[in-house]
Amino acid sequence: MYALGAWAAIVFFPLVAADRVYVSTFNKYPGYSGNLTVAGSMTLVGTADTGRTAKQTLTWSLTGLDTACVANAANSVTNGCGIHVHTGTSCASANDVGGHYYNSSLASDPWLPVVYV
Repeated sequence: MYALGAWAAIVFFPLVAADRVYVSTFNKYPGYSGNLTVAGSMTLVGTADTGRTAKQTLTWSLTGLDTACVANAANSVTNGCGIHVHTGTSCASANDVGGHYYNSSLASDPWLPVVYV
């Protein structure tokens, strides 16, 4: 599952044993009542390796994002203007979304500095 911005959009996709996942539809994050409507596409490419060197590469072409999200705008906002993968298996409720998806052996959350601007 993936989320971006001020929790404006979310999409669920099952974790699959594939090197590439293409995302073409986005839904509002559970409980989000703002006016942003995100559309476009995103591709996630997984690179297998050991637990600390495996990685995911994201590319995207999105519209409807928060226009306040410009370079350095979210430096002091946790997850602000962010784009990341979550552990959850459903987007039905905020509790189902889960935390950021990454190897727990890492010292810190690698998604925190990832932004879409």
